Amino acid sequence: MASYVLSKELVEHEQDVRGVCSISDELIGSASRDGKYGIWKKDGDNWTPQFYEFHEGFVNSICYVPPSDPSTKGFLFSGGQDCSGILHEIQGDSPAYYLFGHESNICSVHAINSTTIITGSWDSTARVWSYGQCRIVLRGHESSVWAVLALGEDSFVTGSADKTIKIWKGEKVVKSFVAHVDCVRSICKIPQGFASCSNDGIIKLWTLDGHLLHELHGHTSFVYSLTYVPTLNLLVSCGEDKSVRVWKDSKCVQRIALPTTSIWSVAALPNGDIACGSSDGAVRIFTTEKGRMAPEAELKSFNGRVSEYAISTQEVGDVKKGSLPGLEILATPGKNEGDVVMVRVNNDVEAYQWSQLEGDWKKVGQVVDAVGSNRKQLYNGQEYDYVFDVDVAEGLAPLKLPYNVTENPFQAAIRFLETNQLPASYTDEVVQFIQKNTQGHTVDTSSTSQSTNSSTSTKNVTIFPVGYLLFTTANVSAMCNRLLSLNTTHANALPQGDLDKLQRILSMKSVNDSDRQVAIEVCLNVLDRFNLSERFPALDALRLLAIQCPQDLCAVLLEVFAQLAQSITVTGKFESINSMLTLRGLANIVPNVSSEEDIAKLANCLYKTTPQAEYPKDYKVAFATLAMNLSILYIKKNLEEAAIELLPVLTNFLATDSSESESCYRTLMALGSLCTLPNVAVAASQVYDVRKVTEKVSKTFSQESRFPEAKDQFFALLDKAT
Repeated sequence: MASYVLSKELVEHEQDVRGVCSISDELIGSASRDGKYGIWKKDGDNWTPQFYEFHEGFVNSICYVPPSDPSTKGFLFSGGQDCSGILHEIQGDSPAYYLFGHESNICSVHAINSTTIITGSWDSTARVWSYGQCRIVLRGHESSVWAVLALGEDSFVTGSADKTIKIWKGEKVVKSFVAHVDCVRSICKIPQGFASCSNDGIIKLWTLDGHLLHELHGHTSFVYSLTYVPTLNLLVSCGEDKSVRVWKDSKCVQRIALPTTSIWSVAALPNGDIACGSSDGAVRIFTTEKGRMAPEAELKSFNGRVSEYAISTQEVGDVKKGSLPGLEILATPGKNEGDVVMVRVNNDVEAYQWSQLEGDWKKVGQVVDAVGSNRKQLYNGQEYDYVFDVDVAEGLAPLKLPYNVTENPFQAAIRFLETNQLPASYTDEVVQFIQKNTQGHTVDTSSTSQSTNSSTSTKNVTIFPVGYLLFTTANVSAMCNRLLSLNTTHANALPQGDLDKLQRILSMKSVNDSDRQVAIEVCLNVLDRFNLSERFPALDALRLLAIQCPQDLCAVLLEVFAQLAQSITVTGKFESINSMLTLRGLANIVPNVSSEEDIAKLANCLYKTTPQAEYPKDYKVAFATLAMNLSILYIKKNLEEAAIELLPVLTNFLATDSSESESCYRTLMALGSLCTLPNVAVAASQVYDVRKVTEKVSKTFSQESRFPEAKDQFFALLDKAT
């Protein structure tokens, strides 16, 4: 077969392209962490994008939804960090349907047509939709559902971070099996059945009833995505090893190197071309047809960037330059597609890869020292012993993790997660990453002597009391676009100029008090005029405006949030969303509250909104965050009596609902922080028996090391006080 060669590089997204999909030979869909999804349209030799911003936060999954009605062009489906899915008509200007139901990020999607769309989420479920309505919920996985495949309107396959694949008939599991030794990342249909790939670096081919046919080895890191090219009978994969790989008859026939680390998604076009999205924000198209190949100058530029791309010694092991061969080794052919040799060129080390199709070695990069190799690294103006590239386990792009050996790994992990606005549930994985990549090397913070026991420094640094945790992430464009869309057809519409002012103010890096007041007034007008199902973008905006709010406006917002907290139930979809956003707003306003009256009002809101076991995860996390922030406020104000009154609320929540780790952990942080006040610690231990409930929660989530660590430090506080 002919080799795939670059056809076009499409560089318009501002962050990682997490998903690509094929609509036709002339239309490609893309989704990005920049909050945008859209369609690229081919016009001659150029591709023009039309982007949309209707999600809040990252857009992580996308697929083409063929039409059920042949007279239409179908839909583009996008799934986001905001837990919502959007069905957008191919020729439409705004969403046709919003799909609500998932309780966390929608990370995978596949569709047969508009009546059979399957989505997977970090909430450990998959859902099957018909247009905007959920018709089936697939429960059974123990972790995020990163891979979904619809075989028919009632037949599905799902893969999860719990390492299993499940085959479904309707809501029932027909077969469940451990498919890989690490997280399952993608599943695609092939003629023999289906293929799966994993963080273990292996691709597996299965029959439709789950019998293993073949294993494909070649990738050297996580494999993120698969697609099948029916016109050429090829399987194509991509992953964290900077490559797209092409497979035929279970053999790797081509490795396409890219000048970027993570290739997140790959899709096959009807004409046999392939498109991929990567961590450098680019969509790239590759073709085997000469007429669609990029001009010579573009190919030269692309190949030059690939050859100059630095390869860390962490990827290839320790390099002893003196023992490496010179360029003469390149006269010896490689044995397999993708074989890599390192060559000494003067004082440098270069990596070359064998292309079986071209019968030649291609330079794929220059080998450099790994970050953290016995010297300080500069990051954001500060020196660190290590600056790692971290691939967070829930599929996020590699992020910079600075670390000094004098630090408690838990504190470094928490700082990293807060800086990148990631869930605290990743703490364990980040700590393990630090310990693995520093070989457990830490320094006891109570002395200057070094230690090789990684637990030494952890024991000497307390995590209590914690600091305020605010809900700061937002996709302002999506928020305002939603309001504009609703306002256009509303019977009691706001003046267009008001919404323009709101968007301008929310987009500012720093908002003065006058502008903040204007924005709050616009949002309050929305709450007055719009019904419950239309309010949530304005509530979300108020949640942002509550951060660093001055005293006079703080009182206004607190009153609004307090009224909402006591009037909105959690019985319906929109009621639940509005209640959750209200709690987030209250959590954000806590650091600005000072009067005893307002503090009492905050506490009353917390008491009135205690979650029931069946409440959504996001609601519980918002409640626990409000409780944690209120606990910190009590400590700062030394309000021991109020703190003691809060104890039964927190202990009852932990005792009656331990189904979701993040809300439990934040509640535990609230309890531990309160118990830094000695009298509160005595009451907690002797009156409310917090040890019992803490022990229970710690056992429930024992696989997350942050819980046993928090329990040990919490009990140490109680022992000291009693």
